[in-house]
Amino acid sequence: MKNWRFLFFSILILLVLPVSFWACNQQETKIRIALVGPMTGKNEMMGKSLVQGVQLFLDRTRELDDDKFKDIEVDIFDDQNNAQKAEGIARIIAKQNSHVAVIGHLYSSCSISAGKIYKQYGIPAITPASTNVKVTQDNPWYFRTIFNDNLQSRFLAIYAREIFHAKSVSVIREDLQYGTYLADIFMQKAKEIGIRVNNVWSYEVDSKTLDKRLKQIVDNLERKRNVGLIFLAGHSAEGSKIIKMIKDRKLNYTIVMPDSFASAAFQKSFEMYPKERETPGFYTNGLYVTTPLIMDTANEKGQDFEEGYIDTFKQNPGWHAAFAYDAAMVLYQAIQETKVQGKTEKLVKERITLRDWLEKLNSVDLAIEGVTGFNYFNEFGDAQKPVSIGIYKNKNIVSSLTQLQIVNNIMDIDNVETELKRKRLLYIDDQYMYLTKVVYTGVKLNKIEDLDIKSMIAKLDFYLWFRFQGNFETQDFEFSNAVDDLNIEGPIKRKNRDDIEHHLYKVSGRFRLDPFDESPPFGRHVVGFHFRHKDLSRNNLIFVVDVLGMGDELDTSTNNSSKLKHLLNPSYKWCVDKFVCYQDTSEVSTLGIPEYLNMQNGVVKFSRFNYGVLIKKSQFNFREVFPRSVDQNLIILGIIFIFITRLLHKKEIFKNFHNAIWTSQVLVVWLIIKCFELILLDWLFVNTTMEKLALVKTIFDVLWWLIPAICINMAVNRFIWIPLEEKSGRKIPTVARSLLDSLVIILAIFGIVAYVFGEKVTGLLATSSVAAMIIGLGVQMNLSNIFSGIALNIERPFRTGDWVKISNHDEGKILDVSWRATRIQSRDTAIVHIPNGIVSESIIKNYSYPNKTIEQFVDLDIDSRYTPARVQKIIIDALLSVEEILKFPKPFTRMKGMTDWSVIYGVYYYLDDYAKKLAVAEAVWKRVRAHLKRAGISKAIKRQLLYLADDQNRQTDDSLEPLNIIQDIDVFKPFSDEAKTFISQRVNSCIFQQNEYIVRQGDEGDSLFIITEGAVKVQLKTADEKIIDLAVLGAGKFFGEMALLTGEMRSADVIAISETHLIEVTRDDIAPIMQQHPNLSKMLADVLNSRKQKNDMLIEDSECHDIDDQDSPKHIVGKIMHYFGIK
Repeated sequence: MKNWRFLFFSILILLVLPVSFWACNQQETKIRIALVGPMTGKNEMMGKSLVQGVQLFLDRTRELDDDKFKDIEVDIFDDQNNAQKAEGIARIIAKQNSHVAVIGHLYSSCSISAGKIYKQYGIPAITPASTNVKVTQDNPWYFRTIFNDNLQSRFLAIYAREIFHAKSVSVIREDLQYGTYLADIFMQKAKEIGIRVNNVWSYEVDSKTLDKRLKQIVDNLERKRNVGLIFLAGHSAEGSKIIKMIKDRKLNYTIVMPDSFASAAFQKSFEMYPKERETPGFYTNGLYVTTPLIMDTANEKGQDFEEGYIDTFKQNPGWHAAFAYDAAMVLYQAIQETKVQGKTEKLVKERITLRDWLEKLNSVDLAIEGVTGFNYFNEFGDAQKPVSIGIYKNKNIVSSLTQLQIVNNIMDIDNVETELKRKRLLYIDDQYMYLTKVVYTGVKLNKIEDLDIKSMIAKLDFYLWFRFQGNFETQDFEFSNAVDDLNIEGPIKRKNRDDIEHHLYKVSGRFRLDPFDESPPFGRHVVGFHFRHKDLSRNNLIFVVDVLGMGDELDTSTNNSSKLKHLLNPSYKWCVDKFVCYQDTSEVSTLGIPEYLNMQNGVVKFSRFNYGVLIKKSQFNFREVFPRSVDQNLIILGIIFIFITRLLHKKEIFKNFHNAIWTSQVLVVWLIIKCFELILLDWLFVNTTMEKLALVKTIFDVLWWLIPAICINMAVNRFIWIPLEEKSGRKIPTVARSLLDSLVIILAIFGIVAYVFGEKVTGLLATSSVAAMIIGLGVQMNLSNIFSGIALNIERPFRTGDWVKISNHDEGKILDVSWRATRIQSRDTAIVHIPNGIVSESIIKNYSYPNKTIEQFVDLDIDSRYTPARVQKIIIDALLSVEEILKFPKPFTRMKGMTDWSVIYGVYYYLDDYAKKLAVAEAVWKRVRAHLKRAGISKAIKRQLLYLADDQNRQTDDSLEPLNIIQDIDVFKPFSDEAKTFISQRVNSCIFQQNEYIVRQGDEGDSLFIITEGAVKVQLKTADEKIIDLAVLGAGKFFGEMALLTGEMRSADVIAISETHLIEVTRDDIAPIMQQHPNLSKMLADVLNSRKQKNDMLIEDSECHDIDDQDSPKHIVGKIMHYFGIK
C-alpha cells in the first residue's frame, strides 16, 4: 500500500510542478499590446496575416534573445474592418487601461475613427496597413510603417506616364475615405503631368444596390472607346467583383490598383469560379498593383522573413504580415530602450515615454532596418518607404520589369546630367527617381563533377537565362567564386515577345564551395555560385529569381525527389539535399573610381544573384531527426529524466524494473551526449577555426565507437554475468570478463581505424597476428598461472578486500585476481604480486571470510602475589573501556599457566575489521596498563629482592593515594599543589555494583567522580525516549565536572559495568580554594569549554541532535563565579 501511495504522490508531483511554475510565471507582470484588425468576416485573411506577422517576430525574438526577451502578451481584437466597431474597440482598450500600445488597424477608416480615442487617452498606435494621410494627420499618437496614399497615388500617376506611356486614364472609385482620397490625388497628379482623365465612376460600398452599380460601371467600360488606363481606387472586396466582370467580358485594359489589392484575400476571392479553377490566375493575370513589398526584390531580412514564415505557417506571406512584423519590431525596440514595465500605476507615463521615443526615430541614421526596409518616421509619423509595382502572374505577385525608386541622397550621384541622359535617372514631381530594371534570372543545373571536398572545389554545368524589358547587356556579369576562366556559351538563344527579351546561356567551370556569406549547417556544403553586374548598381538593376521559369525546381517539397540523384555521382559518397536560390546585396569598394567617389561609406551596393545546392554525406544523420532549437530542451528533459529514474531505482516497488530503467538511462545519456555534440559543433563552427573544429569532431567520432563498446560491456555484465552469478552462487572468473571486454574494445578500435581515420585494417590485422603469436608464447609460459587464476575465481577462497596470509608472505589485503597473478597490499602499503600458481598451492589464512569477526589475544605476566579473580576483573574492566573492540562477543580472560615468578593471563577480544588490528592492540595495551596501574597491580619482572626489617614499608604501593589520582585529572591541573593536597584530604571513596546507576540524567548534583577501578558506560536519553551509548570510561577517567563547578544538572546516565570504585569530589571540598583564588575561574572555564566541545562531538557522532548551545568561556566563567559566590 505504501508503494502505491509513493507512486501516486510521485505522479501527482510531476503533474503539479509544471502547473505551479506556469502559475508563478503567469503572476509576473506582463507587457500587454493590443492587436486590432479584421479577425472575422470577408477580410479575415488579412487579419490573420497581421496576427501571424506579429507572432513570428515575438517567437523569433524569444528564441534568439531569450535572456533579454521582454515578456510581451498580445491581446487580439476584431474590428471586422468596420469604423464604428473600431471606435468601440478603441474605447474598450482605453477603459481596460492595461495595454502600453496598439498595433492596428487595417482599413484607414477604422484607424481614423479609433485614432481619435487613442489621441484622447494618450495611447500610442502603429498601423501596418492604413495609408490614408488623415490617419496620422493632426494625431501625434499615431504612426505607420507603410507609405501613405498621397505618395502612392502620385507615384501611380507618374508610373502610368513614364512606364506605360499613358495619355488618358479612367478612374473607378469607392465612397470610403481610402478610395476617395486615392482617386483625388491620382487625378490631380495626372492632370499636372499631362494625362487626361476621361471618365470617373464611383460606387457606394454599403449600398443595397452595389452589385447593380458595379455592373453599370462595367457596362460603361465596354461601351466607351476612350477609356485608356484604368485606375481602380477602392478595396479588394468590391474591386474583385469589378475585375471578374471585366475578365469575363474579355475587356483588354491596362488596370492599375492600390495596395489594398495586393493581398491573399483578393486572390482567393476568385477561387470559387470555374474559370479560375480551370486556369489558376485567369482573373488576376496581368493586373498591376502597388505593393509595399515584393518578396523577390526584398532585402536579406525580407528573404529570411519569407523562409521563416513558410516554415512556421506553411504558406507564402503577404505584405500585411511583413509590415505587421516590422511594426512589432519597432514597438519591441521602443519597449526595450525605454524599459517599459507595463504596470498599471505607471501606464500613463510609460505611454508618453513610448510615443516620445517613436517620435525621435526621425532619420535614416536612427532607423531600425526591418523586413520592409528602414523604419523611421517623418514629422507626421509616416514611414519613408518606397512604392513597388507588381504584376499578377499565376496567382503570384511578381515584380514589374521596371521600378521607380526615390533618390534619398542626390549627392551619391557623381554626374546627374549624365545619368539623366542614360535614362538611369528621372526627374519627376520635383524629385529624382532611379529607373531600376528588374531582370528575372533562372538556372537549370545539369550536373556536378570533380567534387573535391578537401580543396573545396567542384565543377558545375548549368543553363542560365535572363528575362527583362528594354536594353540590358546580359554578358556583363561576373562570378565572384569562379576558380578560373569559365566557359560561357551564348546567348545560345535570344527571343523577344511583347517587348520582353529572353537570353539563354550555357556555363561550365570550376567553382569554390560554400560561396554564400552565411555558412551552411555543420557537415554540409553548398555547391553553387553567385554573380553581379559589372557596372550597374542596385539602384539601376535588381536580379530577381524567376519563380515561374524555374518551376518546381524551387519547390522544397520536391527537393528530395529522384530528379536530384542524377546531379551528383554516388561514387563521391555525397548527395544533393535541396536547392538554394535567392537575390541579395553585395557591397563592393569604390576603389577610388571617380564616378563613385560620392558614395557613402566608400562602397557601392550591387544586386547579387545566388544559386546553389546543399549537399550532405550519403548516410544517416542524426541532425535531421531534431531541429537545432530542440537540442537544448532535450538535454534539460534528459537530465530531469535521469534524476527521476535514479530516485525510482531506489524504491522497492521498481525492483523488477531495474534493467529497464538502466536501459532507458543509457539511451537518454546517449541522446544527451549527442545533442551536446551538435550544440558544441554548431558553436565551434561559428566561433573557431576549421582545424580545431575538425579535431573536436574527430574526438567525438572516436567516442561514438568507444561509448557503445563500453555500454555493451556494461550490458553484458548486467544482463549476463550478474544473473549467472546469482543463479550459480559463484563469481564469474575475472579472466572471462576481461577477455570478452577486451574483444569488444578491440573491435571498436578496428572500427575507429577504418571508419574514423579511413585507414585499411589489413595492416592492423597483420600486426595483430604477430601480437597473437607473442601472446601465445606468453600464455604457454604462464599456462599454470592462468588455470590457477580460473580455479581461484571458481573456488573463491578469498574475495577482493579480504585480509589474508598466503604461505610465508606477509599478511595483506586482496586487491584483485588477474589472469596471471594475485595482488596483495601489505600493511606497509607495498603491493605484492603473487603468481596464481603459487597461491593455489599455498596455505591461505583468511581473516575476513566467511565471518569478519575475528578473535585476538595477548598474554600478560602478572606478579603471583595478586589473586587471579581480582586480576581478571581489572583486565575485563580495561577491555570494556576500549571502544575499538566489539562488545559482542564479550571480551574475556583466561589463566593460562604459571612460572616460578609469574602467573600468565590470556587477554581475548574481538574485531570486525582486521585492517585495524595493530591500532586496536595498542588501545588494549594502553587501557590494560592504566587499569592495572590504578589497581596497584604490577606486571611480573624476574628479579631478586633483599628485605631488611626496617625497609619493609618501602614496598607500600602509593598509586591509589587520592593525591596521586587527583594529580592526573585535567580539571585540577590549574590548582596549586597545596590546593590539591587540601582537596585530597577531603574526598570520599565509594563503590558501585554492576549495573548500578552512579548518576541519572536530569538529577541535580554538585560533585565530580574519578574512576579508580572498574568501568562505566555513559548513556543519553533523547527527547523521543531513545537510549544512545556515548562512551565507556575506565580507570583514570572522570565525569561530572559541570555539576562540580557550575551546579548544572546531570547531562547523562552513568552506569557501572562491573564493580566500580570511585573518588567523589564535592563543591564543599573546593569552595574555600575557589573563594581564595578567583582567578581560577577563567582557567577552569577554558578546561570546561574544551571538555564540553568534546562531549558535544560525541553526541553529534551518535546522530543525536539534542545538543545544547555552546557556552563561551566568558559565559562559563560567569557561571562558576556565580555558583561559588565570587564577586
